[in-house]
Amino acid sequence: MADPKQRAVLEIPEGAVFEMEADGLVLGFKDDVIIRGNISHRIKKIFSEMGSIELRSSSELVVETVETKKGHVIIAGAVRAKSVKGTKITLIEGHLSARSVNAETQINLQGGVIEADLVMSPDVQVSQTVRGRATVIECQNELGPHQLKGGFKMAEFLEMMPSAQKVIQSEASGMPQLMAARPAPAAAPAAPAPVASAAWTATVREAVEETAPAPPMAADGGASEEATAAPGEEPVAENWAAEEPAAPVAPERPPFHAGLAEMCEQISRVYEQQKFAVPPPVQRLVQLVDAGEYASVKGQLTAIWNQLIQYHKESKLPFAVKTTQMFQSIQRTLAQHA
Repeated sequence: MADPKQRAVLEIPEGAVFEMEADGLVLGFKDDVIIRGNISHRIKKIFSEMGSIELRSSSELVVETVETKKGHVIIAGAVRAKSVKGTKITLIEGHLSARSVNAETQINLQGGVIEADLVMSPDVQVSQTVRGRATVIECQNELGPHQLKGGFKMAEFLEMMPSAQKVIQSEASGMPQLMAARPAPAAAPAAPAPVASAAWTATVREAVEETAPAPPMAADGGASEEATAAPGEEPVAENWAAEEPAAPVAPERPPFHAGLAEMCEQISRVYEQQKFAVPPPVQRLVQLVDAGEYASVKGQLTAIWNQLIQYHKESKLPFAVKTTQMFQSIQRTLAQHA
């Protein structure tokens, strides 16, 4: 006779919830909930009142909401959910597909594959072994190098997709710890300053069309006198024939110029390394920095950002996290020095 200790046991403890609702099954318990097997029926919610939730099914578990108010959500299988909420959330292995992944203290993406629209917690840790996409990652810590696609800050994504503002704010409202601890935008902006509020309700294309055209460039790469003349003024005519040709003198650059130039070079390198042409908005940014037009760069940075987003949308090129990071660094540098 087989030892009973070696056999799997299905035990339904007192207080466990199994409710069949019109839009799916609700499973819950006051303490820990562990699911290893396949549940073929549509699941509306899996919850724990005080304990942790472990989802370890090798077959895809389709559930609308996974939520624990006091515990840890551990995913080590295949899960497709609308939202996952907990004090702490860990992806150990498997495949997690979710619209939002929302933790009060920490999200730890250790392994496996994630496909998520919003990943939000005060502390988000991403291993370099994790693959997939996390469109928006909102946290207080520096992520460090990772292999995920996306990785936009919330402010960046809202500037690209203002129509998503209500959805993201709804998810963010459930994380008062994170939202209260976020620095004020004016003190530490996370992305190039947003355009005027009217532009938030317009499409990215309209914002680009409203942007003033770039001034024509002279043969030497600097802005032509016609372009830099003040409105209503005639360009000053110079009698070049009467002057002796002079050797070109390199303009003096402020100490922060080298850093800005390197940031622009890193943005260009993102495209060059993938054998893509450097987009016109990036070329424009490089030209302004090379010409020392720091005030113009500061004033036009959001417009250039919007134009670059539109370029990626039309050309269907992937948007590298490195590009976003460099735009943020350029903005911080100009905020301090220009």
